[in-house]
Amino acid sequence: MSGQAPSDSGNEHHTFLHHEMSAEEQEKLKTLRRAAGASFIGNFIEWFDYASYGYLAAVIGTVFIPSEDKNVQLISAFAIFAMSFILRPVGGLIWGIWGDKYGRRSALSWSILIMSGSTFLIAFLPGHKTIGLASAICLLVLRMIQGFSASGEYAGAGTFLAEYAPPKKRGMYTALVPASTAVGLLAASFLTACLFHFLSDAQIESWGWRIPFLLAGPLGMIGRYIRLHLEDSPTYIAMKEAISGGQKQSVPMSKVLRDHTRTICVSFGVASLNAVAFYLLLSYMPTYVEQELGFSSDLATALSTAPLIVYIGSIMVMGHCQIRTDGERCC
Repeated sequence: MSGQAPSDSGNEHHTFLHHEMSAEEQEKLKTLRRAAGASFIGNFIEWFDYASYGYLAAVIGTVFIPSEDKNVQLISAFAIFAMSFILRPVGGLIWGIWGDKYGRRSALSWSILIMSGSTFLIAFLPGHKTIGLASAICLLVLRMIQGFSASGEYAGAGTFLAEYAPPKKRGMYTALVPASTAVGLLAASFLTACLFHFLSDAQIESWGWRIPFLLAGPLGMIGRYIRLHLEDSPTYIAMKEAISGGQKQSVPMSKVLRDHTRTICVSFGVASLNAVAFYLLLSYMPTYVEQELGFSSDLATALSTAPLIVYIGSIMVMGHCQIRTDGERCC
């Protein structure tokens, strides 16, 4: 009897430790899921806005561009769309420095606030019939602000998730970032298809086009709330502690460009190829199908749904592939 007691005590101690570790792992998983949700919603809003603008480009051109030529209105609307990308490289540098200095959470919280706020304000802009050319200028300014803030969203969210995720599941979790962009486009495609189906042309031109931009306001507040209630990633916290402990190391931008020129050029080329194909097929193509091929507005928008579903599925398959190959190349 006396020999049994220590064994029972040891089993109880082992069971207690097992439950304690399980609770800790569950808390880490909950935090990781909140980080994934926080990263997802920001990119969702960004590409929901970009897709809505692309799908509604013909209507936006009519509202904001004072011209009798429909082609001029459409080209001008897409020119404003393109101009918003000018500040992206500048924004990427600023948000990257901000994230390194003040934390990923801080950078992402501010970027989603500015991005969703500028998108939300577009919904309240008067057209050219009310304030003339000033309406197009205001639209351009808000689009450029949105582009500046959005430049820190995609890369920032990817970095945030990569630092939070376990090494063996990093591919699956970071795959949520491009997947969220496609889900944003898919949601915009569905919403604009509904608008074209249920509203008349006059209603869409008067107030219907404003609905997608109005949604950015509450969605942005939800995303900011989630991000503010997250801690910075353990990797970032460890890096800051190392710096505060005297291990600070300066790496000037000139050194990065000089020592890693080939890697930067390859990365730039791959990203450019993806971006051109992405926006051409998923933002401009519905407008082309409607304006040039003569399809109805709701059908042209609905036709973009199939490639988006394939795109989302492919992204998640590749993310899962990283798990099976333990982080090595799967192609």
